[in-house]
Amino acid sequence: MIFTALNYQRKFIAACLAAIIIMVSGPLLATAAILYADIPLAYMILGAVVTLYLFLREGELAWLLLSGTFCGLSTWTKNEGWSVLMATAVVLAVVLWIDRRSKERSASLLAPME
Repeated sequence: MIFTALNYQRKFIAACLAAIIIMVSGPLLATAAILYADIPLAYMILGAVVTLYLFLREGELAWLLLSGTFCGLSTWTKNEGWSVLMATAVVLAVVLWIDRRSKERSASLLAPME
């Protein structure tokens, strides 16, 4: 997920470097064996954050739907996912409230697909 997000936003070299750093991280591998439910939760949180960022940057509804899917999967994975869902909703509400001067843009972002 981190490789794809960085490759999409930055250069390929930065994405490769981040993926290599994560893969050779000793504590991550040791923690993955012990806390086997937290690794999928971390993936879902990263997915929700990345897709919410892409929605706010590009304004495509598909990114918001994908972010909601990641939030729902995080709540399904562990109870701590509920805080991710609430934080995502608060961030989206605050950003749309700050950007209220362009009400047409905010309405068009959240309008159902026709």
